[in-house]
Amino acid sequence: MALPRGVRDGPFLKFVGWDVPGDNVGQYFQDLNGQAKVDALKAASLRYRTQFFAFNSNGWAKSWTKIDRTAFVKANSTLYIRVEFPGWIYHPGLDSPGNNIENANATAAPSVVLAINQRANPFDTVAFNSNGWIKNKLAPPVPNPGFLAGYYVRD
Repeated sequence: MALPRGVRDGPFLKFVGWDVPGDNVGQYFQDLNGQAKVDALKAASLRYRTQFFAFNSNGWAKSWTKIDRTAFVKANSTLYIRVEFPGWIYHPGLDSPGNNIENANATAAPSVVLAINQRANPFDTVAFNSNGWIKNKLAPPVPNPGFLAGYYVRD
C-alpha cells in the first residue's frame, strides 16, 4: 500500500481518506458536523497544546507517543496531525544530522517535548527530530524524505 501523503493545513498535516484506528482519547463535538467539527477540533488541539495533537474528521482525538506509518488505513474520514507547537519551529522534510544527546523513545512531537522538559537541564536542548533524537547543537540541514520527517528548533 502506498504511504499516505499529508497536505499542510495551517499548523496541521491533513491526510484525506486516511485514519489510524484505535488510540482514541475520546469523541468530541458530536453536535457539530463537517467543517464546523473540524474547526472546533483544531481550536481545541491548539488550546490544549499537547493533551491531544491528532484527530479525525469524525471527532475522535488520538493519543500516541510514536507515530506508526504502517497503522494508517484507508478510511471515510480525514486525519489531522498537528506539526507546530509553541516554542518550537518545524522544518518539514529536513534533518540536522549529529549532535544527538539522547533518543526520547518517541516520535510524536508532544512526547518528545515532554521528554525534553523532564531532563535535568531542558535548555541544553536546541532541537529534536521526528525520529525522537534530542540535539544540543545544529548542523547544516540535509533532506529527510521520510514519513512525517522533519526537525524542530527551539524558538
